[in-house]
Amino acid sequence: MIQFLLLDSITALWITGLSLFLLIGLPSKILFDPQSLAYSDRWIESLAKSILLLVTGVLILSALSLFNWFTLVFWYVSGLFIFKLIYDPKKTLAQMQLLLHGSLLCLFDILDQQISWSSVQQQIRSHLIVSQKSVFPPKPQNQGLRSEFFSTWVALTIILSFTLLLRYEHPLLEVRFSHSDSYQALLTTRQILAGGTFSSHTPPVFVAIAAVLALFGSVDPMQAVRFLSPLLGVALVVTVGYGMYTLMKNGVAALVSMLSLGAYWFTCTWDISNPLPSGLQQYLATLTTQLNADLVRQWTGTDPELGAMFLILAITQLHRGLSQPHRSAWIAAGCCSAIVALTAPQLLLLAVLGILGLVINRRWALGIVALAWLSLGLLAPLLNSSQLLQPFLMTLPVALSLLCGYVFNLLNRPFQLLWADFHPSIGLLLIFAIFVNFLLPLSPPIAYLEHDIAARETLVLNARLSAKQWMLIAPIEQLSETYGEAWYGDLAEFVDTYTDSVQQTDFNFPFSIPDLFVFVEKKPFKTFPIEPSNISGESAFDPVYRNYRTFVGRSSLQSEAMKLCETYRQTHPDSSIEYEDHVLRVYHFHLPDEALAA
Repeated sequence: MIQFLLLDSITALWITGLSLFLLIGLPSKILFDPQSLAYSDRWIESLAKSILLLVTGVLILSALSLFNWFTLVFWYVSGLFIFKLIYDPKKTLAQMQLLLHGSLLCLFDILDQQISWSSVQQQIRSHLIVSQKSVFPPKPQNQGLRSEFFSTWVALTIILSFTLLLRYEHPLLEVRFSHSDSYQALLTTRQILAGGTFSSHTPPVFVAIAAVLALFGSVDPMQAVRFLSPLLGVALVVTVGYGMYTLMKNGVAALVSMLSLGAYWFTCTWDISNPLPSGLQQYLATLTTQLNADLVRQWTGTDPELGAMFLILAITQLHRGLSQPHRSAWIAAGCCSAIVALTAPQLLLLAVLGILGLVINRRWALGIVALAWLSLGLLAPLLNSSQLLQPFLMTLPVALSLLCGYVFNLLNRPFQLLWADFHPSIGLLLIFAIFVNFLLPLSPPIAYLEHDIAARETLVLNARLSAKQWMLIAPIEQLSETYGEAWYGDLAEFVDTYTDSVQQTDFNFPFSIPDLFVFVEKKPFKTFPIEPSNISGESAFDPVYRNYRTFVGRSSLQSEAMKLCETYRQTHPDSSIEYEDHVLRVYHFHLPDEALAA
C-alpha cells in the first residue's frame, strides 16, 4: 500500500508540474517580456491562450487523423509564436533573429571546443540571481507588515492544506474513479489518443487537456484523468480567492471564500420535517443531495468546473481592462470567455452580469454574480427535466463560497466600528474555530462502480503488455480503461457465447491474439448499499444495469464466469491465474497458434 501511494504521489506531482509548465510556464516565457505585466495577469493570459490553442489543435489534428506528439508540439509552439507576432511583430522578429544568431554562435563555439564551461556556469548563476530578484524583489523591513504577512501566510497554508487533503485523499488512495462521468471522460481521452472518432455535444476541453498531458507526460490516460481533476479542484479554490482579493481588496474575505470551498462547508443532513408540504420536502431533499454529491466533484470535476474557474478569471480581466485600459486585458478576458463558452456556455450570462457589476461597483461585482448564480442554481431542481440550468446547480458551491466572503465582510464591519482595534484576522480565527467544530465535510457519497483492485490490475496490464496484442474480458468499466491498449470483450456476452463450448475438451477461444485475460470477481461488487425498489422501464431492460448494477445479476454472472474459466482451465494446461486475492481472480489463457492463424 505504501509503495502504491508513493508511486501515485510521484505521478500526481509529475502531472502537476507538467501542467504548470505546459499551460503557464512555457507560454508565459514565450509570450511576455519579464516586466510587461504583473505575474498574475501574465499567468492568466498564458493559461487561457494555451488551453484554447491546445484544444483547437487536438480537435483539428484529430479530425485530420494527424494527432501525434510531433504535430501537436509543432502546432503548440507555432501557435505561441504567432500569438507573440500578432502582439508585437517587430520586436518578436528581432528577438527571434537574436536568438537564432546566439544559438548559432554557441554551436560554433562548441564545435570548435573553445567554449569555457566556467563562463557558462557563471552566466547561469548570474541569470538565476537576476531571476530571483525579479520574482522576489527586496521589500522594506517593516515589523507590522512582516507580522501581517506572516499571519496571512499561515492562514493560507492551513487553507491550502485542507484543500489538498480533501481533493487528493481519494485519488491517491483509490485508482478507481469516484464518479461515473470520469469513465466517459477517460473513454473520450483514449479515443483521442487512439486517433478514433469521439462523440461529444460540446468541444471536450477537459479531455483534450488530459489527452495532451498523457501524450507529453508518457503516462496512462487513466492517470491523467485521475490527477487532472483534483488539480482543477485546487485551481478553482485559488481562483476564488484571487477573484475576491482582486475585486474587493480584502485579503481576509478572500481567505474565508477559499476556506469555505477548499474545506467544503456545504454538506448537510437536514431533518426535513413532515409538516412541510410534500413539494417543498422533495425540493429540499433534491438540493441537499446535490450539494452533498458536489463534494465528490471537488476531485472529479471536468468541464463545468473549468467553466466556473474561467468565468471568475474573465471578470478579473474585464476589471483590469476597465480600470487600466490595456489591449492585453481585453485579449485575456476574451480568451477566458471563450473557454467558458466551450465548457459551460450557460455561465456566460453571469459574465454579462459581471460586466454590469464592474460598472456599478467593482467591489460588489462578484457578489452580484454570486447572487444570480445562487438564484439560478436554486431554480434548477424545479426544472429537473431541463438541462439548461444544470451547470449552475453543479457549480453551486462556487457561488456559495463567494457569498461566504461577502457575508464575512458585511459582518466584520460592525465590529470594526465598535472596536477600533478589532482586526479581521480575529474574525478569521473565529471562522476557523466554527469550521473545526461544526462545518467539517461529511463522508462523501461516493458511488463506486468496480473494485479498486480491478482498476489497478488493468493499469498493470496496460503497462506490461504491448498494445493490441492481448484481450481483456471484464465488466463494462474496463472498456474505458483499456480502449486503444487492448481488445475488449464484455463478460456477459462472453459467458453467454462460450458456456456450452468449453465443455468440449478440444475447444479453443477463437480470438486472434496470443493472450486472453478474464476478470472474475470472487466477491461480486455491490453497486448500491440498498437495492432500489423502483426501477424504471429503461433500466429494467438495460443489460448493463441487469448484469453489473444489480447485485443478484452480477453475482449470477460472476458465478457462471468462474465455472466457465475453471472448466476451460482444466483442459488447457498452459492456462494460469495472473492475479488473485479475496475479491478478484484474473485468468490468463494462452491461445494456441492454430487459434491465432484462424
